[in-house]
Amino acid sequence: MGIFNISLKHLDPAKYQKVNNGFICIALIYFFFNSFLLPNGLLFTILLSPIFILWLSIQPRVLFKIITIFSIVFIILFICHYSNGIKIFEYFKSTTLYFTCVIFIAVVHKYFSKYWHTFDQIANLIIKWNIIFVIIALLTSIFWKKGNIFWYDNETASLLGIGRLKLFTSEASVYSLLLVPLFFYYFQYFYFKNFNAIRFKSLIIIGISLVLSTSYGAIGGIISSLSLFFLLNLIFFKRTEYNLKFLILFASLIAIAIVLILGPLSDSLIVTRVFNILGGEDSSVNGRSIEAISLAERVIKLKSEIFGVGPGQIKIVGVQIFSDFYDYSSNNDTTVRIPSAVGDTFAVFGYLGLITRFLLEIYLFIKTKVFSSSYRLCLFIFMFIFQFAGGDTADVVSYFIWTLSFTPVFPDSYFKSSRNHIRINDAEKGNFNNNCYI
Repeated sequence: MGIFNISLKHLDPAKYQKVNNGFICIALIYFFFNSFLLPNGLLFTILLSPIFILWLSIQPRVLFKIITIFSIVFIILFICHYSNGIKIFEYFKSTTLYFTCVIFIAVVHKYFSKYWHTFDQIANLIIKWNIIFVIIALLTSIFWKKGNIFWYDNETASLLGIGRLKLFTSEASVYSLLLVPLFFYYFQYFYFKNFNAIRFKSLIIIGISLVLSTSYGAIGGIISSLSLFFLLNLIFFKRTEYNLKFLILFASLIAIAIVLILGPLSDSLIVTRVFNILGGEDSSVNGRSIEAISLAERVIKLKSEIFGVGPGQIKIVGVQIFSDFYDYSSNNDTTVRIPSAVGDTFAVFGYLGLITRFLLEIYLFIKTKVFSSSYRLCLFIFMFIFQFAGGDTADVVSYFIWTLSFTPVFPDSYFKSSRNHIRINDAEKGNFNNNCYI
């Protein structure tokens, strides 16, 4: 049984509990209500940025480093983009949004670097509230088939014909993406044979929520990530004690699913869409992947292929391109948005930004030793796949998952140990020793 050593002697119990309680509140807001009742594009994580900056200012050198690096990068890019022509207001508006994302990333990284063991408490609390909200959503669907705030109005793609579950988020795909870190978290206990009734119920609840959201991107990403996870472990002889049995189980489940898809469920709308996706005929998936890259390539040719068009400029310079590409009529409002993190990066920051993105991911993968943590490896694989067919350059949910994957915590020993919660609870009650073994 592995033991992971965390020094807690520098923590004041009262301060620890205050920080923990505050972050739990922020976590609940982030997960359930981040965009609820706010204008399109505005999030509570953006509005909370001054508080985040204040918390980061406890370590002035860290905040100074963040601001300095961001400012240098901004000045260089601004000069390059300005020389190609930009709308100043939109440029600074989007740049400010990027800055709030950087601050959010810094807060998440700092918090989990120091208090990562509280993730279990946060996850359990989110699961409990999620159960309540899902039950309410199902009950309200009986009385309100249309205009229900809990469901994304897309009956043809949903499981129950009542829309796709989104709760208080902007759309079902966002809600499903929020569930991904929780799914992989509880999956680790299952993988390392340290399952109990509570963890089993939590994993089942997350699975039901994912199915109700009918998010092909999240569900397909999870299946693809687990497939690569098992394969990588086999190739590099990692976690061999646990890997082979689960690989057989996973392959069996896939085989059963294929039999059902080709048999009893072959005529269902969901299976039809799955075949459309596999055959490259699904307009939604194509719009988030191949078409996103194609549109980005057309957009950057209007300004600079090396540096891109700049923050906030796609909706200005890309209107005609999007209108022609999707054959919008003159009476429709043209939606100018690239729903792919890779495509959006390509359009906004050009080849330089795209290359930098991949190099940074590779560097952080090696630097933070992602492979050493089963949990972080699952998150990394998922996000590496997902970025090609979802998200954008200001997607805080994606940044949260990326940050978790690159924060060097969550060792395998944590999920193997049966003593972690006992020792952590002692710490939370203020029973601090020099070290807390989990």
